[in-house]
Amino acid sequence: AARFHDKAHSAVLGHTWVINPTTLASSRFAYNRITVNKLGSRFFSPEDVGIAQCTSVPGHFPLTVAGNFTFGWGPLALRTVDQNAYQVGHDVTLVRGAHQFAVGGTWSYDDVVSLAHSRGVGGLSITANNTGNALGDFMLGRLTEMRQSMPSTNSPSQQYIGIYAQDTWRMNDRLTLNYGVRWEPFLPFVWRENPYGGIRVYNFDVDAFKAGRKSVVFPTAPAGFTYPSQNAAGTGPADFEGHSAVQKRLNKWAPRIGMGWDPTGSARTALRASYGIAHDAVALEGLLNSNNVSPWAGDTIHRTGTLDNPWLGLAGGNPFPFDWQVTPKFLPGSVFIPFDEELDTPLVQSWNATVEQQLAGAWLASASYIGTRSTRLWNTTAVNGAVFLTPQSHASLFTGPDACVLEGVRYSPCNSTANINQRRELRLWAAQNNPALLADAALFANIDEFRSDSTANYHGLLLSGRGSIHRVNLDANYTLSRCRSDRVAPGIPNPNETFHRDRDRSYCQSDRRHVFNLAVVATAPEFENRVWNAVGSDWRFSALYRASSAAPLTITSGADRALTGLGGQTADQVLDDVFQDRSGNLNTQYFDRAAFALPAFGTYGNLAPFSIRGLSTWSLDVALSRIFSIGSHRIEARWEVFNPLNAAIPNDPATALSSPTFGRITTMRDPRIMQFAAKYVF
Repeated sequence: AARFHDKAHSAVLGHTWVINPTTLASSRFAYNRITVNKLGSRFFSPEDVGIAQCTSVPGHFPLTVAGNFTFGWGPLALRTVDQNAYQVGHDVTLVRGAHQFAVGGTWSYDDVVSLAHSRGVGGLSITANNTGNALGDFMLGRLTEMRQSMPSTNSPSQQYIGIYAQDTWRMNDRLTLNYGVRWEPFLPFVWRENPYGGIRVYNFDVDAFKAGRKSVVFPTAPAGFTYPSQNAAGTGPADFEGHSAVQKRLNKWAPRIGMGWDPTGSARTALRASYGIAHDAVALEGLLNSNNVSPWAGDTIHRTGTLDNPWLGLAGGNPFPFDWQVTPKFLPGSVFIPFDEELDTPLVQSWNATVEQQLAGAWLASASYIGTRSTRLWNTTAVNGAVFLTPQSHASLFTGPDACVLEGVRYSPCNSTANINQRRELRLWAAQNNPALLADAALFANIDEFRSDSTANYHGLLLSGRGSIHRVNLDANYTLSRCRSDRVAPGIPNPNETFHRDRDRSYCQSDRRHVFNLAVVATAPEFENRVWNAVGSDWRFSALYRASSAAPLTITSGADRALTGLGGQTADQVLDDVFQDRSGNLNTQYFDRAAFALPAFGTYGNLAPFSIRGLSTWSLDVALSRIFSIGSHRIEARWEVFNPLNAAIPNDPATALSSPTFGRITTMRDPRIMQFAAKYVF
């Protein structure tokens, strides 16, 4: 049985000094510790069902048949995490005349040691590449790809320093300015020692590969790769200094300015505006897949195997398990996620303008424009993508209309999933320009480099109003917005999720054009009659209603039609109207299957990601509570109802064209759920 044992501990200390009536100082310390121990379910090992594959966790391995079923999941097979975070800060506030000055700083340190079997259990993937139906490929044992490595580790640490100075200047009774600047240098992560060993950071340079320059740390590594010393003390051979592979950047300044203005002097109207720059931090979990590679763990994607023999066709057969400290291995078809030496921190510019107006009584209305522009977002860029060969692009390789010779082997058809690695850019270059480097080029497949060159934009109009009527408080807001970005892989980058930065620019995954929220809170009055007061007072009723326009969805082909090994390829849209039945009823066909088609071989779909809208949605939750006072003690009883109308609210349909349920609404959101709670205060 699966077992999760996670713990979190926090400690916070703070102290505030009132030095005099116009000077205040405060200090704080915070510590957080998280430990994770996850043991996934156990069922059977691949050898038990005739699959010639090892697993680092007996009784567990993942198999995915696209659009049909899946079992096992590497990230939860077996995983331990030990993470610590420390933070120290100090601030001083001084009031001098019409100015309120503030200066201060924060230092923080984070470290993590994660030991995971995410790829150690392997990963068998079957799509519709051969029969047009993934279930058909499964029945025939046609494997799309096998991906495996040794158990992996992630053990970076990172420091943060932020120092600021700001001033709030009340220029007169109607105008206030706020301005300041923050210094936030980029101190890149540093790889630390871990139980599995190795300083697992590296760089790759295309020009160095073409020049045949080799590493002094791992002489058997392919040309173009460089590594730091593998000793925690930094001694021994090293291709570059330090344990981060990324340059520190000290010239990081973040200015900001804002103003508040009362144009009438009545204190009933306010105009506010601000602009600021911020440098975002990088989540350490994003480094996970970058270090799970050769020579330490040997992350490898193999595509010519079968379900019963996933490593069929790989020289030497199944390469796992191995111990890198005894025999560092650079396996054929290994994948890498190196770091661009010029990596920089994400930069976010934000601006807003707000008009607030107090209406009759306690009613308040406001309208705000909010905009952001994010640049230098981290993403991965393929520097060794697969090429679809044509007689026009590579005439010297073709021996017929659709037959070619690659490295002495004839392929007909020329492009297939069986020769993706032979068609990779650097391997083709080596074969045609420097055959001595072919052996090196065969040791890597995907080389998807961390770069900070993606962007995103957000623009939004927020209208809100709040007030009360006879002990009923109302708070409503409406947002009209748009968010567009390059396709940034969320969370942990995966080589199979590296897309084309310009072609795949589209709506953000979180984009919702319209969002409306209404919160209602009603409280019962107190009564003069003791009986009525005992029965009818201290009641509170609350309701929260939310309506949202549809989320953007990506219609995928469910197959590698481009024959490049890239997952998540989109379909072609062939009809203007893509909808068939928009009623939202269960088992109705929301998307018209005839509106989409598989792209031609060698092409990506004409649809951008997140370009087709799903179903709009809404929710209603209510709660009723009562406070009972007994002397100095108090009991609060609460009854909450989610979806009190028990409405059938559909989820978005399946979006993989290869799925038998494509476009059909097969699931609904949760039905009515009630919960009761009581709180005793003494």
